[in-house]
Amino acid sequence: MKRIILTSLIALCALSCAKAEPLGPGVSVDKQGNLKIDAPLYIINDNPENPGLKQADASLYRTVSVSLYAGDDVGSPLEITGGIVNGRLSITIQKPKEDQYFRSAASFFSVPKDVFKTGSDTAIGEIFMHAVDSDDDYCWIRLYSNPIVKFLKGIDIGSERDVFDVDGGRHFYYYSHGDVSISSRVEKRSQYNNFTWREDYNIDLKQGWNVIRTEELYDEAVNADVFTMTSDKPSTDAVWVLLSW
Repeated sequence: MKRIILTSLIALCALSCAKAEPLGPGVSVDKQGNLKIDAPLYIINDNPENPGLKQADASLYRTVSVSLYAGDDVGSPLEITGGIVNGRLSITIQKPKEDQYFRSAASFFSVPKDVFKTGSDTAIGEIFMHAVDSDDDYCWIRLYSNPIVKFLKGIDIGSERDVFDVDGGRHFYYYSHGDVSISSRVEKRSQYNNFTWREDYNIDLKQGWNVIRTEELYDEAVNADVFTMTSDKPSTDAVWVLLSW
């Protein structure tokens, strides 16, 4: 009897641990299906000689807005609590309602249905997260693995303004109403300038919250940019970054 009880407890613990698996640094899903983030926030150290990231000062407070993006349109804001508090991203994003703006996975990713293993018609949406500063300017909040800050002198079109960019793997959070699986390469061409590129998908979404890593690389073998989208969990060095302009 003791052996049976012990086996049951181990199985229950394994199931609980699997459900509690985080989706990134400080990211988890509560029992109500809400996405919770409580993690340090980093900002760009804008020194052209030695650009990098530094942890936000504890005096930093910002209102945060989160919207559900569905491929080409941003829907109404999602309900949230919290924001940027004491230099940390401390926020709870409510589980989206059924009537909020979603699109089918095939439409969202703009790929044929026949490249899907499952879920081409499943409704999904991606969250866009912004902070609002005192001048009502919006600033992205994004999660990066292996982040590298690059100084780009006079890069703005029509101006000589110097800007800083962050390179590395970017992670985006999705809400899915069912399972979606894609493992395929899709060649694409712009109808405006005849530019070609390739998109590599290795995506497995489950019902609820998911995270996808995206990265852009140049593949000399095919002489084209390659955009990769994978369901990899963020690495241990991943950080939340506030990007202002």
